[in-house]
Amino acid sequence: MTKINFTELFVSSNSEKAVDTAKPSLFNDENPNGYFSREELANHLLSLKRDRKKQWQIHHLDLLFKFFKSKGTLTRFPQHTIEDGEDVTWISIRIGKVVKPVKIIHFSGMKQLIDDYASGVIKINQTLEELCDEANS
Repeated sequence: MTKINFTELFVSSNSEKAVDTAKPSLFNDENPNGYFSREELANHLLSLKRDRKKQWQIHHLDLLFKFFKSKGTLTRFPQHTIEDGEDVTWISIRIGKVVKPVKIIHFSGMKQLIDDYASGVIKINQTLEELCDEANS
């Protein structure tokens, strides 16, 4: 299985370790209702890391999962579209007093995860870093 190290995804990471409180898992390896496998997450993040033009996507995923964990409210419903042949979702999140547009490229069940969060079907209690740690365990 591919191993990922969250801190290596960012050149200079100042992220803090948080306690893993997510149950049930977002991984379909142990949860039949999960959204992606450990391997899919690891491979996706590593492929983004290898391509300089796609590294911004790691930052957007990191922002999104931190926002989800903080139980933030989206400023509008996610906008799904196709850009340059890729399925993407545009999300507007409020960080402090600023609304930030976040672009998420779909992989595995990412679109469904975003829709489920927006609809209040699920609560996400993990940051991207915590998901990476869980994927490695």
